[in-house]
Amino acid sequence: MTRVTGPRTWWDGPLDVEGLALQAVAAVVDALGALTGKPDRYAVSALATFAAFNSLGHLRVDGRSPRGFAPLSGFWLTRDGWIRTHGNYPHHRQRLLSALRLDPGLSDDDAVGQLSAVLHELPRDEAERAIQAVGGIAARVRTPDEWAGTAMAHAVADEPWIRVEPSSGAGRSWQTRSSAWAPAGDVLRPLTGCASSTSPA
Repeated sequence: MTRVTGPRTWWDGPLDVEGLALQAVAAVVDALGALTGKPDRYAVSALATFAAFNSLGHLRVDGRSPRGFAPLSGFWLTRDGWIRTHGNYPHHRQRLLSALRLDPGLSDDDAVGQLSAVLHELPRDEAERAIQAVGGIAARVRTPDEWAGTAMAHAVADEPWIRVEPSSGAGRSWQTRSSAWAPAGDVLRPLTGCASSTSPA
């Protein structure tokens, strides 16, 4: 496994996001070492990985921090628990509001208020199903015990967070495959700059 240099003290919480970030970068760096035939050339910088994964926290536009998530992306209280929604892009926002019979033309302030009110009256499973049925993105928030009892948890119980394998095609190309439960998205986009060479070219 690739060496990790630097302190591991960025984030705290029940989910080891820090470990996931470092393991993801290390898996890619391992593949790079195998591909180049120089497995000891690269190491993973913990601080550079943190900077990449938290890049939005360092970004300033005209001296100001940009908003990281859209107003409709977040955790919302339902009748029987919490749900997580995603509305960062216009089509996600439109599907989210339409699924709950809200006007997609609402201003952000009005949409936040009405979305909160509607979700507060719905069971989380019903809200999740309604939003996902129209191609929106939402997931009920589960306790660790609730998660452990799902088919998703059983499917990945013995799987690593990420695995890098040679592709079946000709040549020396590589492909990444994330765990089957992982949400769609460019999960490796923040990794640029996290690997550091430990020897001259």
